[in-house]
Amino acid sequence: MHVNWDLPGGYALKSVSGWTAYDARSRDWITASPVDSLTINGMTERVGYWSQELRITSPEDRALRFIGGAFIDYYDMHTLPHAGDFAALNLGGSVLPSVVRGLATNPQLAFLGDLQDNVANGFATGTAEYFRLITPSGDPVSGLSNLDQAIKTWSVFLEGQYDFDPRWRLTLGLRYAEESNDTRMAKGTLYVNGLGQPWGSFPSAEQISASALAADPSLASWSWLLPIVYGSVLANPIGPGLTFKDIPLLIAAPGGTPPARDRIEEDHWIPSLKLQYFPRDGAMLYLTVATGFKAGGFNSSNINVYTRAGDTFGGEESIAIEAGGKVTLLDGRALLNFALFRTDFEDMQAATITPQGAATVVNAAQAISQGIELDATWRISEALTAGAAWAWLDAHYEDSEELNCGGYMKALRQAAGEDFSSSPCTFRLDDLPSGKDDLQRAPRHTLTAWGEYRRTLGDAWEMQLYAAVNHRDKASTTLDNYFWAGAITTVNARLALSETRADWTVALFGNNLLDDDGLLLHQENSGGAVKGIITAPRSWGLQFVKNW
Repeated sequence: MHVNWDLPGGYALKSVSGWTAYDARSRDWITASPVDSLTINGMTERVGYWSQELRITSPEDRALRFIGGAFIDYYDMHTLPHAGDFAALNLGGSVLPSVVRGLATNPQLAFLGDLQDNVANGFATGTAEYFRLITPSGDPVSGLSNLDQAIKTWSVFLEGQYDFDPRWRLTLGLRYAEESNDTRMAKGTLYVNGLGQPWGSFPSAEQISASALAADPSLASWSWLLPIVYGSVLANPIGPGLTFKDIPLLIAAPGGTPPARDRIEEDHWIPSLKLQYFPRDGAMLYLTVATGFKAGGFNSSNINVYTRAGDTFGGEESIAIEAGGKVTLLDGRALLNFALFRTDFEDMQAATITPQGAATVVNAAQAISQGIELDATWRISEALTAGAAWAWLDAHYEDSEELNCGGYMKALRQAAGEDFSSSPCTFRLDDLPSGKDDLQRAPRHTLTAWGEYRRTLGDAWEMQLYAAVNHRDKASTTLDNYFWAGAITTVNARLALSETRADWTVALFGNNLLDDDGLLLHQENSGGAVKGIITAPRSWGLQFVKNW
């Protein structure tokens, strides 16, 4: 909602109010494991947000003009699973097959004859659900959420423009902002087995026997023997003071941690300066210096015990310098824009891996992003317009904290002879084993060229032909620069016919006409797999638009 007030003296007051609330429901089903055993829970994310801004502006017909005001917003998120939905990890797939084979080939059980396999499979039947780890994101019955987050931001700002004369303008701006992030989260709570019992519960030999008999009545003649056989497996030592029934606790998090609440508070002064020079009508040169920040937050994906040091990360700060110009040429038929820029990042936030293998965000590095941008548009004739844009980018890390290797990097370095038995595998972003220090998703060159032809056909018809070529250099797709996406070139085109009196248009369009299948994403996946996502293939479409 926008409300405007005209104040005396040509001043104006404006209020901008916003509010939104929604439930976002999702469900993922992942079958990437060799035994097809992993599914991810369905989750509801309940989000509420509101904002309020008040700003006052001075009259525009003065040498000194200003805009000032205040802003506040509030964001609240609450997650919980759908009733009956859960994440299930079948940890028995790595344990039970070998146990079954051992029982089925044990010579001491050969007297069972054809039923030896049944007895062996009966053990898996009676214990399988105790190896299935259920990890809900919360409790849909009680309403307990594994993640509640409330973020409040408020700021005051003032920006003034002063015209020294018709050719020079100075703009100064200053914003002060405070943000508080109040988060309550649980990590790995509510872990249960496939029967809904606390994780780590394990059946007795008698309970396993009962389950085996219920599933396979042919074992009834040996019902007296089953507890003896299964009891010997349960008593089998697997380590000092540990028996077979302790395995579930050794291969998964034992119950997680209770909800913990923490709060991050940050404040920032954000100044900016812009100097503009107008050498003639239709031309402007400028120099801008500006600062910025990205707030810190919490890592909620790690299943380990919550710690402030490991699960909070601070704000990222930057300072940017840009110089350039905007110039009209050829009596207004052409426009040229150019810019040189550099941004220095401090405490850059980066997603990395903990020693336990969980994704986490840390303030990892200092970095620089600098380059050149050019774009131009030329009205060649009444019917034909063409344009192009080119950018050169150098984005690299300058300094870094020590980060933990992902599985792919560790495997490559071990294959090259490095030994991590006594020390962890780590790396620095500014001194990577790959020899590259590029930021992710930062291609060196990007280029776009386009053309549009419009022609009137009779009194009420218009034809439009548009075509564009887009090119992007190769770019790193992972933090450690081991995986790259190659260069991509796409060609798109559109032919449209419009009837201007009835205001309708029919168009034939084609995207990626060269059918370039270059990689958009290329990275390591779980379990040591490597995955990639390619560009959308060549596609054609027929479009009809009617306006009333």
